[in-house]
Amino acid sequence: MASNGQLLTKGSRAQYLLDITFYGPTIFPILFAAIVGRALKALATWELQRGSTIGHIETLSSSTTLIGAIVTQIQLRNLNLVAIALIVLWALSPVGGQASLRVLRSGTRITKTNHQFQALDPVSSWNAGSSTSYPILAHALFTSSLITTKKFYNKPQDSWGNLRIPIVEAFDNYQSHAWIKLPDNATEVTFSSLIGVPVNPGLPSEPTFLTLSTSYMYLDCPTFHTSPLERDQWQQYEAPPWTNFTADPPSLENSNDTWAHYHTFTGDGGPIVAKGFQIALSTCLGICSHRLVPREARRVIWESATSKTFAHIDCTLHTTYVDVRYGCVDTSCSPIEVRLSPYKPDSGHSTSPGISDGNPQDPWNNRNFTGFDKGYSNAPSNFLNTMASAFRMRSARDMVPLLGFILSPNDTMAAPPDGVFYEDVTSIGKAKFQERLSQLFNTLFLAGIQPSAITGAMPVTEELPFSAVSAITAETRITNNILECNKSWFAIMLVISIIVLVISLSGAFLRAITLVPDVLGTLSMITLDNQCDKELRKASMLDGLERSRLLKKVSIKLGNVEQNGLLGRIGFSAPAYNEEGSELHENGLYE
Repeated sequence: MASNGQLLTKGSRAQYLLDITFYGPTIFPILFAAIVGRALKALATWELQRGSTIGHIETLSSSTTLIGAIVTQIQLRNLNLVAIALIVLWALSPVGGQASLRVLRSGTRITKTNHQFQALDPVSSWNAGSSTSYPILAHALFTSSLITTKKFYNKPQDSWGNLRIPIVEAFDNYQSHAWIKLPDNATEVTFSSLIGVPVNPGLPSEPTFLTLSTSYMYLDCPTFHTSPLERDQWQQYEAPPWTNFTADPPSLENSNDTWAHYHTFTGDGGPIVAKGFQIALSTCLGICSHRLVPREARRVIWESATSKTFAHIDCTLHTTYVDVRYGCVDTSCSPIEVRLSPYKPDSGHSTSPGISDGNPQDPWNNRNFTGFDKGYSNAPSNFLNTMASAFRMRSARDMVPLLGFILSPNDTMAAPPDGVFYEDVTSIGKAKFQERLSQLFNTLFLAGIQPSAITGAMPVTEELPFSAVSAITAETRITNNILECNKSWFAIMLVISIIVLVISLSGAFLRAITLVPDVLGTLSMITLDNQCDKELRKASMLDGLERSRLLKKVSIKLGNVEQNGLLGRIGFSAPAYNEEGSELHENGLYE
């Protein structure tokens, strides 16, 4: 019991004790038989000295093994307390052997330790938009993520090991803020971005569990329709009715807001054709929309065309705050549960202090607050520029990977079915379109917050420039192998050991007070007071084995000692002393 809970390490005392227990089922029955067998023999000899029945002496002297105890009672037709007690006593032998094996076992002990981690906050300023120069690093991360979607689209971590965030809108009743258990198969989970959230420092190799309170942008597209283009074969390459955001922009709720837009057509300055897409994002000039209560959500307009249809989709951009529980082993993490966060977001993710709460659906007035509201005013323009120009078109037959991703994330680099036109994006349905365009927005935005942190070249710390960082408390569970004592089997082992000890002491005591020789169970017993050896007649106090040693060269025979009568009689004879016994015959008659 003193070793209970000790660590099992190579060469340790606990490991030594555990190794010994494997010999218990072999050693214990041998010791049990040696002690109990001799004690029963001593008891039988003592009873023989006092005088007892042959049946009682035979019961004791023949019950020196478990099988012997059972067979003896059957043959003697005994059914008394002594017979039952002997059988029960010998039944303790296998039980004790099993107890010696099971009293100690290898167990596990889980030690929980807490660690502080830091994660990049997705509601940070878009660092790539802080300069009018081309954001090369953000562009590289975005394009590399886009062309590897077939391998990483349903993975819980991106190619750099960052944690990807599940989309809570993909589940029913997510607005209840209840935890939603995610499928064990990560391929059934839809993530908000192709790039994950970096966490610092690196996760330990032991099983670690953490809850990440984070966010992502999500699009809600109430206007989602497509219209037919009635053209003949000579008009199919003419420009569709693209919205002119410069000359005739759609109206915005806040008259101080304006549109940032970008389109992909053939070449950088070539003629407009029915290929590619156009995307616009509302922004502000002077007095921004976050000064209004309730704040106005940014709008996103998407337009794309096929040879026969023209899609026009008008969306609003929101921030969804979620809590995600992850389980990690050997730095490989998977989300376990997700919920819409019930907590008030950081004060830096909402309207300026002092302004009253927003509408009931947005009590903290921050659902319409995005990372675009924390950066420079030119961030939306640079953002769209980077997204739309990620793969520049040089001819009408070039691929448009963004369109390919929206239509099928696993076929981003697939060519259009007819070599020129992609399918209508509305064919995938509004929910899928919202989900996939949101993934593109989040991927590029995360890539542009701090590219060096995404790739792991720069650790995520509070000193990370231009970026917000959130603190996480993770729980690491270290599993150690320990020695465990099974109290039930220990109690059984203790009781049996005490019984064996008492029997051993009792046997020694009985043998000490017994005056007659120990002759039971030896063949030399038949030589007591006989004519085999005149010298031994005076040595009646010799033990059975001592007599056998002195008589070991004397020949004896069990045969018919009554050869002259009609009926023979079985008995021992000594041929060496002219006491002949004839052989037994199969058809002979014996009394």
